[in-house]
Amino acid sequence: MLREVQRSVRTALLGGDPAAAEALVAGNAVAAAERLLVHRNNAQLSLIGVLAADFPVTRRIVGADFFTAMARQFVFAHPPLRPELLAYGGELPDFIAGFPPARPLPYLADVARLEAAVKGSYFAADAVSLRPADLAGLQDEVAAELVLALHPSVRIVASPFPILTLHRANRADRAAVGRVDTTAPGETVLVSRIAAEVTLDAIGPGDAAFLTAVGAGRPLIDAAAAACLADPAFDLQASLTLHLVHGTFAGTGSRGWPHRQDLSP
Repeated sequence: MLREVQRSVRTALLGGDPAAAEALVAGNAVAAAERLLVHRNNAQLSLIGVLAADFPVTRRIVGADFFTAMARQFVFAHPPLRPELLAYGGELPDFIAGFPPARPLPYLADVARLEAAVKGSYFAADAVSLRPADLAGLQDEVAAELVLALHPSVRIVASPFPILTLHRANRADRAAVGRVDTTAPGETVLVSRIAAEVTLDAIGPGDAAFLTAVGAGRPLIDAAAAACLADPAFDLQASLTLHLVHGTFAGTGSRGWPHRQDLSP
């Protein structure tokens, strides 16, 4: 019985048919429909507020009114599956990709994916990053079979649009909405959180392939081969040095080590 009551109220609050919930409300001077409407508006506004806080760049690009209307439709289509607001909104980028009014802005879904990656990176587990000294002195044959673990906060977002440029041009600290040439080449972004600060860095196709292979648990020699296929000019030594200094890696193993990391937002 309790589960049915909860289901009826949840349906009414999140945009479904309120009839079943209205029948449960004890009568008084205020009609059941009006009383439920108050709670429905509060519930929806709370969820829309969560989305606005997590996707501020997306909101700024389209404007507050458009974002609110879109977020309301998202709330109807994707109500929370668990009582944890921190986990809410992950489906918004895919929703935007299929949202007809957003079709004139084909880059918007990928900007939202980048923002989702920022959130995921910020709340990822902590780990101690590897430093160059940790790998110093390794013999070549050992290094070739080495498997590196990415820091848990690492995410990679690739797009045919200049999403990092769009993100930087439309941050909340900007005085006005930035103008960006959306026909410019696409960008791949490395998102990571080192020392409590999330950073966004553009990376090339070789670096992206290298880190993706590392995240899949492939040994260094295989990851380097994947990078060279994506970019024949890929420099393994330079990339390793850069990422060790940055703090991209957080552990080591060897071939067959059961490690795999999902780099999606």
